[in-house]
Amino acid sequence: MLDSERLVVRTQLAAHLVVFTCEGYAGDDIALDIIEYIALRMKTREDKTVHEVGTAVRTALIRYVVSELSFSDTLDHFTDLAMAAPVGAAELIETMHQHERPR
Repeated sequence: MLDSERLVVRTQLAAHLVVFTCEGYAGDDIALDIIEYIALRMKTREDKTVHEVGTAVRTALIRYVVSELSFSDTLDHFTDLAMAAPVGAAELIETMHQHERPR
């Protein structure tokens, strides 16, 4: 079940990232869509945690735009965040910190 759920999550997030890429990295709408997608999977949507997710998503998108992260790495990051979201805030924050570290 978890593998199929991860595949569905990854596919949905890939669609957002493809649109972001095709639109020339323009617009905050895609970032907000990704943030909302992850936030809706969270057990509780505390403002602080949603804000941290927003910062992590925007940072990853910037790193993608400047070619610091590949499409695949960015997608992995978003997928990991989305999969950690329903587990709880602590797991989600730990996942964010894991992706902050340089590769």
